[in-house]
Amino acid sequence: MIDRSKLSLTAAIACALLLAGCPNVQKPSDDTTPPTLRWTAIKAGTNDQFKFNGNGTINAKLGDYFTVILVAEDTEGIHQVKLASSTGWSCRNGDVGQNVGPSLGAQMVQNLNPDAQGKVLTSIFLIQNANMMLQCQAGFQFTGGSTVFSGSGTNYGGQTVNGKLTISASG
Repeated sequence: MIDRSKLSLTAAIACALLLAGCPNVQKPSDDTTPPTLRWTAIKAGTNDQFKFNGNGTINAKLGDYFTVILVAEDTEGIHQVKLASSTGWSCRNGDVGQNVGPSLGAQMVQNLNPDAQGKVLTSIFLIQNANMMLQCQAGFQFTGGSTVFSGSGTNYGGQTVNGKLTISASG
């Protein structure tokens, strides 16, 4: 059995260590270039990592479990990162189909502000999990489903970048 709490904790510690060396820079008076988004999904059981810049898609199997990490970066400072997810799937029994969802997960938001010296971080992350244990009612067969993560990063110049990570499973 996969200990999902340990997987999430391990991913959080790894991200914290990666960002520990993240430099502080002086808050810019203007920043006209948008930030960047990086996704990392770690599959439980195998620790396989899937990495994408901006947008990405992972083909998964029913029952797979992932820890998803969104990193927003900007060399002149990152002000905000947002992450939300939505899951939906379909089932079939002969000519009768059922759809479940999409669910709407609560959006996570992390706002950053300059420190007392006017310094800002250049990178920040958020973590969520994706459980592809999508179940159908008795007598129905799973035909497909996905969890879609929507993320964004905003810098101190008000430039925002959006990205999506889709984890899809088929029947």
